[in-house]
Amino acid sequence: MPPPRTRSTSIGNCVLGAHACDGRPRGRLSRREQRGKLPHMVTARRIVSLISSATEILYRLGLGDRVVGVSHECDYPSDVANKPRLTRSLVDSAAASHAIDDQVRTLAASQSALYAIDVEGLAALQPDLIITQAQCDVCAVRYEDVAA
Repeated sequence: MPPPRTRSTSIGNCVLGAHACDGRPRGRLSRREQRGKLPHMVTARRIVSLISSATEILYRLGLGDRVVGVSHECDYPSDVANKPRLTRSLVDSAAASHAIDDQVRTLAASQSALYAIDVEGLAALQPDLIITQAQCDVCAVRYEDVAA
């Protein structure tokens, strides 16, 4: 079986990446969804958001019912509490601030990730779209970890 195609688009500081997607819509698109779309665009039916601000925006746009998984940091709106958490921090956030700084510096110096992705959980959700970022490896999951 060939590997799934990967497409990503940069919008401002966010990267929208369609990973684990076969390029076909999961269901028939309504006329309303088809209107104004570029030929290569497909309306995502199953969205994973790995950035809390993006999760809030998706809900504000009325797409909360399509969000099937979120990051460990997503806490708003309250409905996300029922969504699978697909990331976790590898830094002990209960530690003193200097200890956290030491952990982050050590991981960054060795080019190690600060966050882990539940790869099996992500694959099981079969998302059409994964929303992540590529600006800051300390702020959220690294883009290269998501793309892998």
